[in-house]
Amino acid sequence: MNILFKNIKQRAEIISSIRRFFLNLNVLEVETPSISNYRTTEVHLSSFKTHLVSEIEKKYHCKKKKKMWLITSPEYHMKRMISEGSGAIYQICHSFRNGEIGNYHNPEFTILEWYRPKYNMFDLIEEVIFFLKKILHCKFVETISYRNIYLNVVGIDPLLVSKKDLIEKSKNLGIQDDVIFSNINLENKTEINNNHLLELIFSLAIEPVLGLKNPIIVYHYPASQSQNSTINSDDSRLANRFEVFFKGLELGNGCEELTDFDRQKEIFENHNLSRKKIGLSVYSIDKFFVNSLKKTNFLYSGIAIGVDRLVMILTNSKNINNVLTFPIKNS
Repeated sequence: MNILFKNIKQRAEIISSIRRFFLNLNVLEVETPSISNYRTTEVHLSSFKTHLVSEIEKKYHCKKKKKMWLITSPEYHMKRMISEGSGAIYQICHSFRNGEIGNYHNPEFTILEWYRPKYNMFDLIEEVIFFLKKILHCKFVETISYRNIYLNVVGIDPLLVSKKDLIEKSKNLGIQDDVIFSNINLENKTEINNNHLLELIFSLAIEPVLGLKNPIIVYHYPASQSQNSTINSDDSRLANRFEVFFKGLELGNGCEELTDFDRQKEIFENHNLSRKKIGLSVYSIDKFFVNSLKKTNFLYSGIAIGVDRLVMILTNSKNINNVLTFPIKNS
């Protein structure tokens, strides 16, 4: 059998096993739109734009068309469902991110998201461990704090280190100035802060060695890197956010979700300020999602996992193109 079709067959079996996993837990499968009235305001995500043309506009050849956007994830629509009382839900769907292409990225990709009302971060981590054991057929999943993985791998405390020491550590790790600046979308180098450097060192020096034998979950990221999650009640420097890695590859990103209307609105406004500062277009805030937070008076947690990457691991594929029937290059 052709290797691609062998992988596609295994992909179908993996997705079926994911659905069985949630069926056994009585988590409801849902469907949300692929086209949205709003696009993400995040600086590092680029949405595909389309236009809605009405019958009147077509008849009279009007030039005014309504802008709409392909979703970068089903997150906001699913969170709106949570706010309305849907209970535990999950979804497997296609999402779209412009400009993301490479060994691990395709502009159109498959994502799994699930949300659990009344779950805190550690409750969801326990379920994610159960999921990984079932789907990846692994016996052990490691958990470690962001602070400890930083101390273990590069020998610095990310919560206490100075910008000067981070720059020095970057050089010691072989990360040159031009690499630092090319990976950070800023107008000038003086704007580089600890977060930029911490994320870069994590991506280039820590992530490649994570979960080489077993999946690993890294939790309690710095609050400054986790805008959409709640803040740890014992240490305000930490957020209730975690990521999942296996064989040096990021598989998922989860957290105890932010439900504060004012804080979420402020985050979106800050996104637009950052966009304007570097010459990017400013976008309308998703009022449907933000307003739904007024109804969310309970704790809940959620996670997004890249299905294509799961399939890559289970088929021993090194390139995402090997697990997609029609990757962007021949779609």
